[in-house]
Parts: sequence; C-alpha cells; structure tokens
Amino acid sequence: AGCADTTGPRWVQVIDVGPDSLHLEPGESGVFRVFRVLDQNGDELPEDWFSDVVWTNLTPSVITMEHADFGVSVTALKTGRGEIRGELGRDESFATVFIHPPKSRG
Repeated sequence: AGCADTTGPRWVQVIDVGPDSLHLEPGESGVFRVFRVLDQNGDELPEDWFSDVVWTNLTPSVITMEHADFGVSVTALKTGRGEIRGELGRDESFATVFIHPPKSRG
C-alpha cells in the first residue's frame, strides 16, 4: 500500500501558465505560455498535452488572441485590463494584460 497507481488513466489536475501578467501599450503584443501540466499524482505530463489547452479571451473589446506554440499571443487594442483563461482537465489558469496609455515620445 501507499504506492500511487501509475497504470490507470491520467488526467490533468494542474495547469501552469506564465507570465501571470503582461504590461503593454495599444498595438503591442505579448505571449502567455503553458510551462507545466501535472496529473492527479503531481507528475509532470509531456509537452504534447500543452496543445490541448482551451484558451478563452474574456475581454475581446480590449485584447485580441491568437494561438501560438505552447500558448497564446495577445495584442492590446486599447487601454484597460484584459484577461485570458486556459483550461485543461480539472484546472484552469488565468492571466492578465494591463494596457497602459502610450508613453509620450520626446
């Protein structure tokens, strides 16, 4: 007893996305990536699981979103706060985009 069952089905218990947030100006882009997925035993799952993440843009009036390798690319549309969600298995992860007014150039 005390041994974890490694022969049965595996499911996603934890998904880690990073960075937690990006700071952009309108028109700028950034990328959020999946950097770790854990199963129900706390064991890391291989990277081929990363492409199964379902991404949702929770603020389409503030940011656009496109799928990228192992993550998602976001582009700031206007000042404000954007948020995306990545879901896989039994977990979800949120990331925030803070869009600041353009800095004065001069």
